[in-house]
Amino acid sequence: MANNQNILDLTSLSEGDCVLINKQVEKVLTSSYFKNTVQQKKFLQFIIDKALLGESEQLKQYTIAVEGLGYAETFDSDTNPAIRINAGRIRKKLEDYYQKEGLTDSLCISLPKGHYTPSFSKNLIPQKELVSESYSLAPKLAVMCFSDKTQNDESNRLVFHITDTLAKELSRFILARIVISIPHGDKTDTLFATSEIRERFKADYMLIFCVQQLPKDEYLLLCRIIEVESKEVIWSETYDIDSEVPFHKQQTVIGSITAAASDIQQGILYQHWVKKLMQDESSIPERFKALVYYRKYIDNLSVAALQKSVDVCLSFLENNPSDVISNIILADLCRRNYVYTFTGPEISLELGRTCALRAITSKPDSHEAHYALGQILFCLGENVHALNEFKITRDLCQYHAYIEFGVGFHLFMMGEREQGMELINKVLALSSNYPSWFNVVPFCDAYLKGDYEKALDIALIIDAPILFSGAMVRCMTYVKLDKIEKAKIELQKALVNMPDLLEKGEERLIRYFGSEEMAQEFWQGIVVANES
Repeated sequence: MANNQNILDLTSLSEGDCVLINKQVEKVLTSSYFKNTVQQKKFLQFIIDKALLGESEQLKQYTIAVEGLGYAETFDSDTNPAIRINAGRIRKKLEDYYQKEGLTDSLCISLPKGHYTPSFSKNLIPQKELVSESYSLAPKLAVMCFSDKTQNDESNRLVFHITDTLAKELSRFILARIVISIPHGDKTDTLFATSEIRERFKADYMLIFCVQQLPKDEYLLLCRIIEVESKEVIWSETYDIDSEVPFHKQQTVIGSITAAASDIQQGILYQHWVKKLMQDESSIPERFKALVYYRKYIDNLSVAALQKSVDVCLSFLENNPSDVISNIILADLCRRNYVYTFTGPEISLELGRTCALRAITSKPDSHEAHYALGQILFCLGENVHALNEFKITRDLCQYHAYIEFGVGFHLFMMGEREQGMELINKVLALSSNYPSWFNVVPFCDAYLKGDYEKALDIALIIDAPILFSGAMVRCMTYVKLDKIEKAKIELQKALVNMPDLLEKGEERLIRYFGSEEMAQEFWQGIVVANES
């Protein structure tokens, strides 16, 4: 905790100190550690109020019990240990809070052992945590192109330009470390280049481009991602390139390539990288764990996987509070925990806000950090501020497919439906490999417009297992089409993956959509199917 010289003297508190303390008390009492502990909240508030009034000498077990907690005047501390027990629990909760949610709070509240007078200290984080030399890392990617001696200068000029553009766009992503090597001689030198890149740059993967000239001044762009160590081609794709259009304006091509190379959610590179590291879980370097376990959670969406990812991030942030990757991931996990109404992890939206702001402070130009903050603000109902963060996100980068989808989703839910649909359609046009739940917004659009036949066509291809699942959306739509028996069948399928659907489903939809009215529009289909 803080050094002794940072402890505030209760006999000489300034007005500013009192304001700071009261704000910190409010933050602590509304945290996940105290939200369901009525007696302990009253206990802590009472002893702090007494301390601020200069009446610390009155903080005895009897006074706390009778005046603070409403016990009868016959209370006897010799036979009733309630005050001692609650004090111990409060002490532990405060310690846990400042190790996690309150990690970067500017003021620390503690309850020294053997005492009932609280202590307040500034500069909570010790110096060794403020100066960090360790940060989470992503795999290293070499972006390269190969010229072809048999083709004209225009073809080679084009491939150099494409490589430079893609390297520049990929460098915007914090989840890829880019090594640029352009040009790299004739394309027949690929195997030699692989060995050189491994030795010189220690790269894990290479993203390679070649261009072939076609008739009528058209060009074919050939792309591959190769694992450097094994020389395995893990992804390959070709694109028709229009040389008359500046490459930086060919957004579909750029978006597809960046999605494969840098998207932690769906990218081929990350899928391969995580699978390889998980072959020997005990040897995964600490600097890689935040990304590895986050991707593992994304793959199965279980509470246990979310808890593991949370624990990894919190552990790393204890010694590296400014780590951008861990802060961004933890902010997203806080949001998911809130939306899915999980009861396991002790994390909150306020912790998510803190993490996102920390990431922005460390790296202001990170579109991932601004997007994480925008999502948290949406969940908190601060839509004006959320919209501003999403605008910043897109100003910084428009080639992150998953984030483009997310911004489109939130814009749609906040009433900017036309703009939201435009972004979603743009993402869906990039690849057929995106998860089927990317079609949730087109489904909502058709459903809310009353086009239930179209909504059903979309619902039939959605196979998401939880939250707004394929079975749920089909159930809702069958009700609207008066096909109750089919709706009941889909409801039973939904209950297999979400046994608590009927109990918690409506609340989850409200949190998911950020709108009680919209949630009820969909939820009524579940109600009808269940009651039929």
